[in-house]
Amino acid sequence: MEKIIKTFISQIRSVDEEKKVVEAVVSDETMDRYQEIIKADAWKKGLKSYKQHGVLLSSHNYSKLMNQIGVAEKIHVEDGKLVAKFRYFTGVGNEEADWGFFLAKQGLAAFSVGFLPKADGYEQAAWDDEDVKSGKKPSRIYNDVELLEISQVTVPANPSALQKSFEDEDYSDDVTKEYLSLVQKSLSKKDLIDKTETVVDLKKEIEIVPIFEKDMEEEMDKVLEAIENLKAYMDAKMLEMQKEFSDTLIKSLEDKKVELELKEKEITDALEAEKLQKEADELVAKQQADEDNYIKSLLLATSEILEKHLSVQS
Repeated sequence: MEKIIKTFISQIRSVDEEKKVVEAVVSDETMDRYQEIIKADAWKKGLKSYKQHGVLLSSHNYSKLMNQIGVAEKIHVEDGKLVAKFRYFTGVGNEEADWGFFLAKQGLAAFSVGFLPKADGYEQAAWDDEDVKSGKKPSRIYNDVELLEISQVTVPANPSALQKSFEDEDYSDDVTKEYLSLVQKSLSKKDLIDKTETVVDLKKEIEIVPIFEKDMEEEMDKVLEAIENLKAYMDAKMLEMQKEFSDTLIKSLEDKKVELELKEKEITDALEAEKLQKEADELVAKQQADEDNYIKSLLLATSEILEKHLSVQS
């Protein structure tokens, strides 16, 4: 059998921002929208190869080295769930790794497991089984698989995993709650019919799909509206942050201007004081010179008078 891919919007258990590590539930035994279940015991049998080379990819894309956005440092089965601890390669020029880690921190990460069922590794229910048709029981149960790789993606396969992710988190804004709720509802619709071996009659598929087409269109309109509301909310938050940054920058520049003006005044006052001191020194020097010249003139005049007086007596 070819590789099968199952996607979950995962329950984020913990985030270590310093080490860029996220622990998340990447699979459980919930029936997905294809009416299939992967048993936890199946993972216990098929983790050996992945543990030797546990890459975390972006969207199952193998074309470039940059598509590896992290590595699974640990993976194990716990309480019926497949739990992995991923270390993201952030802050080194890989934008997809940076964005993937950001989504994971918000509890919005979707992880996709690619695996191979072993020979006779699954139980197949009859398509005409009434419980299968009504969605009460799975069409297929996997009990022996080999995990090949894990990717972070955008499209979920397991609606209950999305429910867990935002019920366990404390989202404070109504816009995000509305968006997640609408996405969860739209994914729970039986609008997508399994295109694998389960569907053996194309005519049945064509007859079933239109039943959900109208409902799905209405739900998708609501999802798109919620996305627009979320975008408007984020734009408003961004403008608020920009204004706050701008006001802080302006205040900082004004404070720096006042500081420079004070320093300029100090320098100007010092130069003015130096100038006044120089002028005072020059004035004192001039007065001293004038006094010296005056004394010299008096001495000269006195000398001339004495000479005349002595001459007369002779």
